[in-house]
Amino acid sequence: MGSLLLTTSVGTLVAGQAIINRYTENVVVEDLLGEAAVVDNSAQTTPTGELVEGPLNILLVGSDYRADPELAGLPWRADTIMVVHVPRTHDRAYIISIQRDLWVEIPPSEDGSWPGGEDKINAAFAHGGGGPSGYRLLARTLSEIMGIEFHTGALINFYGFTDVVSALGGVVMCVEVPPGELVLVSAHPPHREFRPGCQHLDGHAALDYVRQRYQFPDGDFARIRHQQQFLQAIVDRAVSSGVIENLGQLDEVIRAAGRSLIIDRSIPLPDLVFTLRRIGPDDLTAIRIPLEEHNGSVYYTTMTPEWEELFQALRDGQMSQWVIDHPEYVVAL
Repeated sequence: MGSLLLTTSVGTLVAGQAIINRYTENVVVEDLLGEAAVVDNSAQTTPTGELVEGPLNILLVGSDYRADPELAGLPWRADTIMVVHVPRTHDRAYIISIQRDLWVEIPPSEDGSWPGGEDKINAAFAHGGGGPSGYRLLARTLSEIMGIEFHTGALINFYGFTDVVSALGGVVMCVEVPPGELVLVSAHPPHREFRPGCQHLDGHAALDYVRQRYQFPDGDFARIRHQQQFLQAIVDRAVSSGVIENLGQLDEVIRAAGRSLIIDRSIPLPDLVFTLRRIGPDDLTAIRIPLEEHNGSVYYTTMTPEWEELFQALRDGQMSQWVIDHPEYVVAL
C-alpha cells in the first residue's frame, strides 16, 4: 500500500495527497505495542517528520479480530505472527514468521486474568483478552524472547484482505499440493479444489488456499510458507497491475486495506509510508524459523540454538549475512 500511495502522490500530487488523507482517516489507530514499543520513536524522525531513521522492527499479527463493539467479549485467534525487519537502508524487508505452536513463557496479562506461565505463543493473544490488549501481550512476549523492541505494528484482519485482493483484481499464486496428490482439497467449505502450478486466484480463493495446513506433511509450516507467498503476491499485484494509473481503483484498494488494519500509533502512517516506499516484491526475503518439533499428547515446537543466532543478527543489523550463512532457512517466494 505504501508503494501505491507514494507513487501516486509523486505523479499526481493533489489527488495522491487526498487519497493518503482518506486512507489515514479510515485506518484505526491504537496503542498496540505497550511496553514492547521502542522507548522514544519520536527521536527516530527527522525534523521534516517524513523519514524514519534507522532499522525498523514491525510486528504483524493476523487475526479474525474486527473493531466491532457488537463482537466484544468473543475469543479472537492470532495464528499468523510475522516479525518484519527493515534494515537502516530501508530498501528491503525480512519476513520472519513465528510458528503458532512455539512453546514459550508468556508474561502476566494487563488485567491480571492471566498470571503468566508457559503456553503456545498464539495463546498470548487470547490470554491478553484479544484485540489490542491481546496484541500487547503477544508483543511483550516476543520482545522478551527476541531481545528487541518494536517500532510499529499492525493487527491484520485477514478476512478483510479478501476485499483488498478483490479490489486488485486477484493475485497470482503458485499453488502447492500435498506430495503424491493431484489436487489440494480445501478443508473448509465450499471445499475448493486447487490444482498445482501458478494461477490467478480471487480474494476468497487466495485466503482459502493460505489457510490450509492439515493436508501437508509439514502442517503449519506449509501454511506459514503460503502466507509469506501470499503477502508477496499482494505486493507484486499492487505494483504491477496498473492500479496506480487508475485513481478510482487505487482509492478502492486503499480503503479496503484501511478496513483490514489496526495500526500502532508509534509512527505516523504517512511517515511510515514514505520510509518504506522503495520496498517492492523482489525486495522481500522470507525466513523459515529453526525449530524442533515435539509430538505427544500435545503437539508443540521449541527453539533450536540457531534461533539465538537469528535474533543476534537481527539486533546487530546483520540479517543479510545471516541469510547467506543459513540458506536452508530461506523460503522461495
